[in-house]
Amino acid sequence: ENGKLVALDRVAQRMEAWSVATMSRDDAQGDQDNEPLRRQIARTARESGLFSIWMTVFAGDVDMLNRLINAFEGTRQSGCFDATGDSVTPGPNPDQLPYGSKS
Repeated sequence: ENGKLVALDRVAQRMEAWSVATMSRDDAQGDQDNEPLRRQIARTARESGLFSIWMTVFAGDVDMLNRLINAFEGTRQSGCFDATGDSVTPGPNPDQLPYGSKS
């Protein structure tokens, strides 16, 4: 029973993050778009987590994708994203771990 509640809560968190990310994207595409707004969106994304949702919602906005990559600690250093915000596949595997890179 508790597992179902946890799953439902996680779904609700993801739906809320999607909603906030979508509203943020709309703001960043509107006449209110400016540097402070974009910095705040990156901070909001970092605090909410759910990196993949933010990357999906901001697909096509290279500036925001790079801000998001920089906002999530260790993501830029992972080498998993290029300068356009696109995922690098296969991902780097500097430790040479078996199955350690994306394919």
